[in-house]
Amino acid sequence: MNILQKIKLKLTTLPGIILIFVIALVTAVFIVDPNLSYLKRLFNSSNGVEAIPKSTKVVSVIDVYSLAKKGELDELSELKFFKDFKKEVKNESKKLTNMMEEMMDDPSISGINFLSDVFVYYVNEGDKEQYMCMSAEISDDEKFSEFLEDFMKYSDVDIDIEDEDDYSYTLVGNEGAIGWDEDKVIFLGALNYDSRDNLEDEVETLLTLEDEDQISSVDEFTDFYDDKKDISLWVSSNIINDYDEFEFIAKQVDIDLNDNYMNMYLDFDDDNISLKTQFVLNEENQKLMEDNDVWNNDFNDELLNYFPKQNFISSSLSIDPMAYYTILKKEDSFKDINSEFKDEMGLDLKDIFESIKGNAVFSLFGMEEVEYSYMDWGYDFNEDMATLLDEKHPISLAGYLSSDDKKTLNQGKTIQTSAFNGKFCINIKNVLDNGGDIETAIQNDMDIIWYKDGWDYGPYIEKTKSEKIPLMGLAIDINNTKLVKKLIEKAEENVKIEKNKNYYEIVGDGESPVYFAYNDELLFITNDKKSIKAFNDGGYSSDNLKDSEISSSLANSNFYTHFNFDVEQYPTSIRNEISDMMDNDQEKVFDVWSDLLASMEIIQEDATSCEIRINTKNDDTNTLNQLITSLDKTYKYFLVLGPPPAESADPYNYRAPSAESAVAETMDYSEELADTYMDMYSDYDEEAIDEAAAEESADPYMDMYSDYE
Repeated sequence: MNILQKIKLKLTTLPGIILIFVIALVTAVFIVDPNLSYLKRLFNSSNGVEAIPKSTKVVSVIDVYSLAKKGELDELSELKFFKDFKKEVKNESKKLTNMMEEMMDDPSISGINFLSDVFVYYVNEGDKEQYMCMSAEISDDEKFSEFLEDFMKYSDVDIDIEDEDDYSYTLVGNEGAIGWDEDKVIFLGALNYDSRDNLEDEVETLLTLEDEDQISSVDEFTDFYDDKKDISLWVSSNIINDYDEFEFIAKQVDIDLNDNYMNMYLDFDDDNISLKTQFVLNEENQKLMEDNDVWNNDFNDELLNYFPKQNFISSSLSIDPMAYYTILKKEDSFKDINSEFKDEMGLDLKDIFESIKGNAVFSLFGMEEVEYSYMDWGYDFNEDMATLLDEKHPISLAGYLSSDDKKTLNQGKTIQTSAFNGKFCINIKNVLDNGGDIETAIQNDMDIIWYKDGWDYGPYIEKTKSEKIPLMGLAIDINNTKLVKKLIEKAEENVKIEKNKNYYEIVGDGESPVYFAYNDELLFITNDKKSIKAFNDGGYSSDNLKDSEISSSLANSNFYTHFNFDVEQYPTSIRNEISDMMDNDQEKVFDVWSDLLASMEIIQEDATSCEIRINTKNDDTNTLNQLITSLDKTYKYFLVLGPPPAESADPYNYRAPSAESAVAETMDYSEELADTYMDMYSDYDEEAIDEAAAEESADPYMDMYSDYE
């Protein structure tokens, strides 16, 4: 089974038809006209938007022109993936392959102006009218009709094109439909069984929408569309009204969930890939947010001094704690929550929020071999479980003493006796106090200290452990030490905290130590001893995080996180550690992507917008082209277990698969086939499922001989 079969590509279904259209047509235009002059002539506002109802709550806009230009798709035919795709299409139908090649010679034969924007959207007009749709612009409806007929014929699919007064359409099986008029085409897929019965009516509805019934009459959508990028997504919060499951949530929150919108924009720039999210709130929620602006706070950049300049992950946060408190105080459950905190902490919520200034910095800045002691489980003496005998007794009654027993007794510790079935324990502290030792006690058969019981299994054995751990820290600015002292007091009920000269150490059971220190203005927590020792000096005097390239982003954003993906900047020890975690194939994939990626940033720009930005190492070509190239180098590693087989220099050096592997592959395919039919025919009875599976079982053999007469 080849790779494309593994992803179960079915070319004659509606998704398969759409995939063929997009890949073939985009490739065709670039091969014919790599300078994009043809694209520029075609490019204008898309008529596809006219098929989107005003009531639609989810719309995606794909700027095919921009994607084609940025991806440099004139090189698409040279990619391994495209060659495999073309081979798969050829296996399905040689005539279909020939048709694709004709489109590459003359893209206008399709009749689609696919280089204007393409829209993908979700239509929900009730339980019996739920569809996933795609619309695009048509430049010649007659050419499109001819193109569609030829495409379906070469795909061995029978269709009947119905011509109405103002549009034409055809059903694709019983789950989809394609409809078009003189300036637009729509593809519909029914999302449930009942919606299949209304496909023809839905085609008519979408193709004959009046201007006031189109989504372009919604101001929030047109504002979103004006700002569109390469791929954009618009979501209305009114979608919650379509689902009963959200009704409970809507009743629990004390805000108006209707008429709020989320805009998402994916943009491929020359040196970064940007995903921006913007929330457009209704008037009530906008006022609520402005009255309780939790992001209105000045960042304390002194926190950056407590971290080294080199970092792999760094994050900052700046909020107004009292604004949060004001919002929380309005909640109906505030009194109960406040009461619980007061009982547990001895502080009410106001004390807690007033104790912090609202600024924090986290950084992961290194990897280090750390050695520490911990208590492991084993047998040892527990005096609380033992009964001290009133009188001392001779050491000879203890029975045989090994060299380890003697050594332990000389250290003043207590051991279990071999005599009396181990029910007694002894030590020689009285002998040691008088200047003697174990040999003195044995030679003189001296009376020693005896206990009944007390030998127990528990965390009594002190051991030393060495391991590599990531070094990290967290700095929080505070207004007073009231909250910190309470937290220490509560923590001591569950963990051991040791006070050193300038800092505290939390001693975990089998865990590496954690250190913390505080003063009237700052709380600092870290697992790096060097950083905690620098606390009293105000952190690192030089080469600190304030001197790094990301310091301004950390200081000027309400929330900011930076991930350093540039492995070449990592210390050799970390690079070796990463390499040791991977096999050869994984390392090949890792090398390809590490050559591409430099870093990732998460940026909270203001109260209603944020951005995820992936930065690349070079800007010689657009990031989309870089991404396509990297995917082409590694896609087979993601789709199959292991790498593609190496090409042999000897054409006769071929090994047939073993019987076991052939049987296993056949069983995998059978299971996939069964799962597919269970999904497709979930609304039918068992007899219908059995009949459908029986018909499909013949398909592989028909496909094998599709090119023979």
